Amino acid sequence: MAMERHFLGWTRPGLPAACDWLIGRYGVNLHNVTAVLPGGRAGRRLMELLVDAAAERGEPLVPPRIVTVGRLAEQLIPLERVADDAARALMWTQALRGLSPAERDTLIPHPPGDDDVPGWATLAAEIERLHTELIGEGVSFADVTRATDEMDAPGEAARWGVLEAVARRYLDLVASVDLADPQTARWRTLHDHAATITTDRDIVIVAAADLNKMQRQLLGAVADRVSVLVHAPEDRADDFDAHGCVIVERWAEATLDLDDGAHLRVVQRPIDQSMQAVREIASLDGAYPAEQITIGVCDDAVAPYLLQMLPGYDLKVRYAARTPIDRTGPMRLLSAAAEYIEHRRFADFAALIRHPDLRDWLLEHGAPGGGPLHADAIDTWLGLMDDYYTRHLQQRLTGRWLGDDDTRAALKAVYDAVHHAELLGELLGEPREDDDTPAARPLSKWAEPIAKLLITVYGRTPVDRTDDAGRVIIETCESVRDALAAYHRLPAGIDVELDAAAALRLVVSRVAGGFVPPEADQAAIEMLGPLELPLDDAEVCLVSGFNEGCLPESTHGDALLPDGLRAQLGVFDNRRRYARDVYAVTTMRHSKRVLKLIAGRRDASGDPLRPSRLMFAADPDTIARRIQRFYGDEGADDAASHAPARLTRWSHAAASGFAIPPVLRVKRVPEYLRVTDFRAYLDCPYRFALSRLMRLGRIDDTAAEMDAMLFGTVTHKVLQRFAVMEAAKSTDAEAVAQVIGGLVDAVIGEEFGDEPLPAVIVQREQLKQRLRGFARWQAEWAADGWVIRHAERVFSNETAGVLELGDGESIRLHGTIDRIDYNERRNTWAVLDYKTSDKAKEPGKEHRKKDGEWKDLQLPLYRVLLRSLTDARGRRVLDAAAMDTLKLGYVALPKDTRTAGAKLAKWSADDLDDAENEAKRIAVEIREAIRSGAIAEWRPQDVSTPWDEFAWLCGVGQMSPPGENGDDEEGGGDDAGGDA
Repeated sequence: MAMERHFLGWTRPGLPAACDWLIGRYGVNLHNVTAVLPGGRAGRRLMELLVDAAAERGEPLVPPRIVTVGRLAEQLIPLERVADDAARALMWTQALRGLSPAERDTLIPHPPGDDDVPGWATLAAEIERLHTELIGEGVSFADVTRATDEMDAPGEAARWGVLEAVARRYLDLVASVDLADPQTARWRTLHDHAATITTDRDIVIVAAADLNKMQRQLLGAVADRVSVLVHAPEDRADDFDAHGCVIVERWAEATLDLDDGAHLRVVQRPIDQSMQAVREIASLDGAYPAEQITIGVCDDAVAPYLLQMLPGYDLKVRYAARTPIDRTGPMRLLSAAAEYIEHRRFADFAALIRHPDLRDWLLEHGAPGGGPLHADAIDTWLGLMDDYYTRHLQQRLTGRWLGDDDTRAALKAVYDAVHHAELLGELLGEPREDDDTPAARPLSKWAEPIAKLLITVYGRTPVDRTDDAGRVIIETCESVRDALAAYHRLPAGIDVELDAAAALRLVVSRVAGGFVPPEADQAAIEMLGPLELPLDDAEVCLVSGFNEGCLPESTHGDALLPDGLRAQLGVFDNRRRYARDVYAVTTMRHSKRVLKLIAGRRDASGDPLRPSRLMFAADPDTIARRIQRFYGDEGADDAASHAPARLTRWSHAAASGFAIPPVLRVKRVPEYLRVTDFRAYLDCPYRFALSRLMRLGRIDDTAAEMDAMLFGTVTHKVLQRFAVMEAAKSTDAEAVAQVIGGLVDAVIGEEFGDEPLPAVIVQREQLKQRLRGFARWQAEWAADGWVIRHAERVFSNETAGVLELGDGESIRLHGTIDRIDYNERRNTWAVLDYKTSDKAKEPGKEHRKKDGEWKDLQLPLYRVLLRSLTDARGRRVLDAAAMDTLKLGYVALPKDTRTAGAKLAKWSADDLDDAENEAKRIAVEIREAIRSGAIAEWRPQDVSTPWDEFAWLCGVGQMSPPGENGDDEEGGGDDAGGDA
């Protein structure tokens, strides 16, 4: 007996029509019915409609069994002792790992390493997906091998030959533990014992536009119990086969009855697509409630813009894919733990303790002895970790903490807390003799310590499932629990030994890919993927991402089973997908009161997009017009870029994304200024106040190498040690270079430990090379009679310089002079500042603009500091005559070592007096601004430096791509470490 086809028409959505058909056929007692739908959401919605229909009748509903098309085989061919998802994934992984090196190279160009079980698991998941899809079409890997051989593609035939061997190994593993592969077992049952397949339930197929071969044959085996509901009018019956699926040849050549003005919208970027959706909703003028509006998300890249834009206009949205499970707190914790356990990198440890949920646990249990911490303790740790990393750039934690005693003690405390037995202690385990990687154990034995980690962090307080954040935690932990339970019960024959990091990664990969859906909300606009749109019963549908590769999707990117091979094998290919999507858009065109298809010209990066082929399922004149519209005038549809002219029921509630620089609140006049403060003030008084008066600064752990400041600091430390050595008097350049090279190694070792970042090793050698140029100059300088008298001389507190302001008040000047030299032959002093910038700089150009205006006062103000330089008897070292002949300048240490050496300023006495007067003016200006409260009126100025650490606070560069405001110089900046 043949299956019955019933045509529901398409003047209204398919689910309400299917609900009416079921109630009309069976009444409210559907206990003997299995309803089969394309997706889980459609099944849940059908159940809601059936409940409502029964309530209208005043009778209780006896619900049907509702399953998805993918679960149909389970209903008709139940199996015992089936390998579950986790076991199958692991057996596919083991089958792949058993390949010989030659087979691995044949399969993929760069296979994972022998011990990279998570890497093999990722590849195994892709091969299992192909196995499932092909078996559903009655195609084995051996069939694909023969097909590729017939296509004269020897490389592909060889690769599929390897996959055929993998499949055999996999099935042997399944049989070895007395289990069955469900897809293979059901296909064999269908192929060999189709007559034994029966069912005592009526099966109703609801609007399944495409079924694979196994599903078709299963339905054929019980055809007398099958009814097929087709979402189309009966006059289109010739366009569907006996199973209610689209006939590819008919729909692939069909035209879409779309009106350009009513249905199609073409805009520029993803943000314009989201704005167009707002405009379309506004144009409805409140005629449809939120539950009757659906937004289709065919391009995932548009979803974030929709989620940001719509709430800005008080439009509530619900998106089931809004929270990917791999981005939830528990999953991020497991991933962070895996990274740290495997690599023991400093950056991984810092990332781990930044996890907000672990942070909360540390606050409660991180003190020595397991007690609670003060609320500020973890924040102090985080700042300390950032500062420590920036200073020492350690790649891995080796147990050797650098810095002062307090720093070492604080870092050891947080380190011990994370290694607590209740947290990572058991996962870290006992190290192997050859390294510090935790010993391996069977995967099934890792389930308990991984679960303990989550219980420790998330089990400390009750979590409310009705709260969004609590529900995300609970559902994620439940998913992890199910994965761990599956691994815990693995048969001994397929269990595999892993270290903790690999086990964690395997669990994460097993759970990743799903979503934690938000709570149902009838007052919210639903955002759905393209496969869910045809059966959605909302009356208004706005489809974003109406572009090629999104709707319809494409299988051209399938590396193992490209579209041409799919067509050859007769499995699901692009033509079949296109026919299905033509039908889908046709049903939406007829069943929706409002349908808008929104196409974008460019993606978020500005790269061009292609229009959907569905846009060109039309006559030649219409195709030409649409091509011109899409590729023509760039501004044709840009009205979408502007906010809606009228919003009837919603108001624009989005806050501005531009930050207003905070008002300065400084009440105390500084007791001293540093000689470098004046440059900062002249560059931007606002930033000067932030850094010097309010003592703000930026600390993070993003460094991948020594920055300009740190590079300069290391250089200064090396040269400070060199200054007091006998080699500083040598006139032998090579001997000087040898001594300095040893000092570089010593300082780098002290500052960065045994395992610094690789870039630091490179920079160490770069510094040695730069200092070879210095050694040459130093030997010549010494030969000319110059001797270093002071190195890194600090002027502060009692030794500070005094700047008389001329109004009876004064201010102390602090600073550090890198080097003070004396030439006895000439009775001349020289004050020198080391410069590690890539190019040698001239003091005159660095201190004054072309018009003579001062932009830096550092070198001239060294004269003020030198007035307080005294000898052991308290006498001034430099008298008035010495000050008149004083030389001021830089010692350049650039990339080009040929230009290394002293660069002396050529200022007259009047120039230096003018600089000192400018310093007095600035000091008075700062003092009066603070006293009068005028400092609150200071605002940021434009700056030219690429190292503007206050850019975000000042609202600068927020609309520019990174790096647009300037290019970093490799290896170091100007006067890092040059003042106190």
